[in-house]
Amino acid sequence: MVTPLLPSVEFAYLIGVIAGDGCITRAGRVFKLEISCDAAYPELITTFQNLVEKLTGLRVGVYKVKRKNCFRVVANSATLPTLLGLPPGAKSKNGFAIPDWIFESVDCVKAFAKGLIETDGTVARVHRHGGWYWHVHFSASNAVIMSSFLRATEILGYTFQVNGPKAYLSNTPLTKQLIADLGITKLKAYVYP
Repeated sequence: MVTPLLPSVEFAYLIGVIAGDGCITRAGRVFKLEISCDAAYPELITTFQNLVEKLTGLRVGVYKVKRKNCFRVVANSATLPTLLGLPPGAKSKNGFAIPDWIFESVDCVKAFAKGLIETDGTVARVHRHGGWYWHVHFSASNAVIMSSFLRATEILGYTFQVNGPKAYLSNTPLTKQLIADLGITKLKAYVYP
C-alpha cells in the first residue's frame, strides 16, 4: 500500500511545477511523470530532478528533446497518481485540481506560485524609451490552473490583470517585490530602442 505524500512546502512547489509544465501519463504497466524545462535554465532542470527524487524516492532521468531546446525530467512508477494525489492524463479532461491544503499556508502558497511562474510564467526586465520596467506574465489555458494561480497571488497580496488565458502584473515595484518574496531567479531581459 502506497502512502500519499504529506503536505509540505516542497510538495506545494512540485504541484505548481506539475500544473505548469508537467503531466502524469500511463506508460505500459506504470505511470510516467514528465516535466518539461527550457534548456536555457539548467539550474531549474537540476532543481526539478532533485525535488522529484527527494519527495518520491524514485530514480529520475533527464532527457534532451530531439530538435527542441528543452529537456524532460522523467520518473516512472506504478504508484505515481496515488503518491502525488494527482490524476493521470490530460489536465483539461481528468478532473485535475489543486489540493486545498496548499491555500491554507502562506509558505505553501508561495511555493506553489513559484512553481507555476517558473514553468508557465515569465519575469521580464524590459528596457524601452530609456528606462527599465519589470513585469510578470503567466499563461494557462486550463481554467482550474489559472484560477488557482490568481487565488494564490491574491492571498499573497498581488492582483494580476487577466486577458483571456494570460495574467499580468505590470507594476515594476510590485513585480520586484513578488519575485523577491518567491525567490524567483528565472529572469528574461529585453532591450528595445
